[in-house]
Amino acid sequence: MKRIRLQFKFSQEKTQQLILVDFNDQLKEPIEKWLAHSTKYIFNQQSYPHRAFSLFLFDSQYRLLLQQRSNAKKTFPLLWANTCCSHQLYHGNENDALMKYRLSEYYVRQRTLAELNFDIKDTKIELIQKIIYSAKDSDQFGEYELDYIYFAKLEQEQPKIEWNPEEVQDCKWLSQREFLQFKQQNQKKFTPWFNLINDTYLMNWWTKYQENNKSFIQQETIVKLN
Repeated sequence: MKRIRLQFKFSQEKTQQLILVDFNDQLKEPIEKWLAHSTKYIFNQQSYPHRAFSLFLFDSQYRLLLQQRSNAKKTFPLLWANTCCSHQLYHGNENDALMKYRLSEYYVRQRTLAELNFDIKDTKIELIQKIIYSAKDSDQFGEYELDYIYFAKLEQEQPKIEWNPEEVQDCKWLSQREFLQFKQQNQKKFTPWFNLINDTYLMNWWTKYQENNKSFIQQETIVKLN
C-alpha cells in the first residue's frame, strides 16, 4: 500500500508546474516539475533555474533544525539538509513583486507543515538572500534552482517534531558548536545546496541572526554558488 501511495504521489507531482526564471529572478515560463529536474534539461547551455526555497528554522536558543531526507525522495534521498526545502508552484502572477513573495512565504509554511507536521503560521519568516546552484544526483535527476533562503525563529525551546515519514527520515536540533561537529563527521552526507550554503554564508548569517544584527540580510541579492 505504501508503494502504491508513493507511485500515486509521484504521478501527481509530475503534473505540477514550477516557475522557470532567468538569472535575475524574472519569470520566463512554467515548466513541468520532473523536466525541470531532469539532467538532460539542467546540463545544457539553454537551461534556466526554477524558483525554490530553503527554510532555516531556529528554536528560542538559536538551535537550528536539520532534516534528513526520506529514502522515498526522488533526489538526494537520506542526505541531511536544512529544515525544509521545496518549490513554489506556478500560478501566473509570479512577476508581481508583492505576490511572488507572498506566495513564497505561503509555500514555506505549507511545506513545513506537510513535511514536519509543524505549524509556523504565526512565526515571522525573513527572506535573507537568493542563491543559484546546480547539482547532479543521478543520470536522470538533479537540481537547478534560484533558491530563496528564509530564516525563522520560534519562541519555543527545541519543540518536538513529529515528522512525516514519507518526507523525512530524521531531524536534529543543533547549536552552532554541535552543528560544526556534526558537519565535520557528516559533510559527505549533506545535500549539495546545504554544503554550498554552509561553506559560504551560514556561520556568519547564524551569528549575526543571534545578535539581532540584520546587516547580513540582502533580500534582492542573487549569488551564483557554483
